[in-house]
This record gives sequence, C-alpha cells and structure tokens, in this order.
Amino acid sequence: MRQTSVLVCVCGLTLSAGLAQAQLNNPSFEVPGTSTVFDGWTTFDNALPEFAGARTGVVCLKAYGNFSAPYNAAGAYQDVAVTPGQSYEAKVWMFNSAADPIQGSNFGAINIEWLDASGTQISYESTTGATAATVRDVWREYSVTSYAPPGAVTARVVTIHIQGPELLGGSVLFDDASFAAVNLNGLANGGFESNFVNWTKFNNAFIDSTFVRTGTKSVKMFGCWCGPYNATGCFQDTPATAGEAFEATAYVGTKGADRISGDNFAVLNIEFRDAGNNLISYVSAPAADANTAPDVWHPVTVSGVAPAGTVKARVVPLHIQPATAGGAVWFDDITFGPAQPTGCPADWTNDGGVDGDDVIAFFTDWDAGNADYTGDGGTDGDDVIAFFADWDAGC
Repeated sequence: MRQTSVLVCVCGLTLSAGLAQAQLNNPSFEVPGTSTVFDGWTTFDNALPEFAGARTGVVCLKAYGNFSAPYNAAGAYQDVAVTPGQSYEAKVWMFNSAADPIQGSNFGAINIEWLDASGTQISYESTTGATAATVRDVWREYSVTSYAPPGAVTARVVTIHIQGPELLGGSVLFDDASFAAVNLNGLANGGFESNFVNWTKFNNAFIDSTFVRTGTKSVKMFGCWCGPYNATGCFQDTPATAGEAFEATAYVGTKGADRISGDNFAVLNIEFRDAGNNLISYVSAPAADANTAPDVWHPVTVSGVAPAGTVKARVVPLHIQPATAGGAVWFDDITFGPAQPTGCPADWTNDGGVDGDDVIAFFTDWDAGNADYTGDGGTDGDDVIAFFADWDAGC
C-alpha cells in the first residue's frame, strides 16, 4: 500500500533548538531570537520573518525554495521532550499568498520527527498542507498526529516548505503552531465532517457531499489507473499492544451513477505495525464490489488481535483496482478502537474456537513478554495458570 508521508527530514542539520518542555516556545514566531531568527526555533535555508499578513500578531514565518535541487527543503523546527508510548499532535496554520503563490508541485507540510537520546531519528510522520491548488489568501490549519515510539525522548516539530523538481517559485506562510499530548485511543472524525483532519489519504480519495449516510460529508474512492491492484484509501492510527483486540466498523456504498465495476472491490482493513512503522500483519473484511446494490449504505466490520511487536493499529478503508475498470465507493461513519474479544479469552487467536493454535500463539507472546493474561501488569507463571484454566474449560 502506498503511503503519502513526506520523504524529507531535517535530522541531519547541525544546529539545535533548545529542548522545550510539554509545549512549543514562541509558537507564533513573534519573539526574535538572540542567536536564531525566531526565539525557540531553528530555521534552515530560505526561512524568514514576514511582516505582511500574519494570522495573529505582527509576524509569521515565510519559507520558499532555494532552487538548488529537486525537493529541497526550507523551514523551521523546534525540539520538545516527550514520553515514549504517548500520542502527540502538532498543528500549524498555513497561507498561500496571492502575492507569491505556490507553484507547480511545491507544498508546505507539518512534520513530527522522533529522536532518541543521541539525537538520531527513529521515525517520522508528516501531513501535506498548502499546495498550488490551495485557495489563496486564506489561513488554514493543518495537523499531524503520531505515537512516540519506544526509545523516543524528543519530538522535532518541523514546519517545512518543499520545492519540487520544477524548481518553481512561490512561498508558504506559517503561523500559530502548537504541539500537545493527545488521546488517540479510538478514532476521530470518523464521518469525515472535518474533511481529512486526523486521516492520511493516498491516491484518489476525496471528500464528497453527494452521497452521505449521516452529516454532510463522506469519503469517495476510485482507482488511480497506476498499475495492477492499485490501492486508494485513507488511514488513521491508534496505540496498541500485543494481545490487544481491535474492531473497526464502517458503512460503505456505491452510487448507481458511478457504480463500482469490473473486478474492482473495496475492503476494510486493520493493520498492525511495529515501532518502525513496518507492517507485521493485517486483517481484512470485504466491503463492496460490482455486485453491491447501489444507492444503499451497507455495514461492514473487521476485528483482530495485535501480534507480538505491535505498537500501533491502523484502520484502512480501501478501494482496489485490479485492472482499469471504473466506478467508485464511498465510506462513512467509521469507528475503530480497542475491543474485548467476543468469545473466550483463551481464544488467543480470536478465530472463534479454543484449540491448540491458541496455546502456540499464547506461548509465543508469553515468551516475548506480551501475554499479561491476568491483567496485573506483568507476564509470569500466573498468566499461564489462568490461561490454561480457561482453555481447559473452553470458557
């Protein structure tokens, strides 16, 4: 599956902003620094104060390309102390000025980079913000949420302008940034009423108002004609631990006027990922295909248990285009979060039965320290005794 995160980081820069505590220093860029352009921020390449058109106060950050190489980066960053296992959200307002509009494939973004105690980057998350298609002269807020992986002690919040391979002009203005711990247990904006806020979309996924189940918006998906079995969709993450059960639900539909066709199909997936954002495994439920009745919303549910090594679970509504058939599907009213297994807790594989596979799976997790069956905060012999008591009884 294709991911749309920005593949640019500034972790190689040698300058360092002071480590802030719990929140950003000088979030509106109002205070000049004594050794930096903005107090609390480290700027890189073409990042300057702009005194015309700030969203609040009298100054904001302006960033533009340096015309040196494809996808060169300019912007500012600030480091914040974090706690591994906690989820955080970074926000910033961006502005596409008619006086110096974004051109070509240039864009603005907001990143969170996770650094270990030595300052080495562990991973990062990114949200693309203002582009050449963004309405001009209107401030818009963009956000990125991410789970601090094991070993992370610092979050680097980056407001960044990327200049595409055409090396065209234009700039992005940034103002009123923020960074805070958030609770990501569960799913936000499941009805897409706030557009793609809290979601990361890829390929041909768009907010639509012509076919909705509740509210005024849903997400429409169709193929990108970019290769066999190409995937279009969006996703949202939540922290997870091995052995934890998750469930996702959604409503899906297709319109008679733009009906999914050919071999195209839609699914609702839950992915389990490790600290490096690598896919460990996934579960999938069919949602729609060319035989789905049009103009009717249908419920779909998928559930699974996080395997060993999981640090986050991801819900992914998807449209798959095996060849070149057209048509679209719509998703609305998605829910996602931790759930207790519906059957016996000794059904460790969550496949609906209690058998030898559960024993193998339990001891695999137990050996890895991820089988706290009694829920007392540790993995020890008491968990084995409790597991086999239920397993022998079949619950």
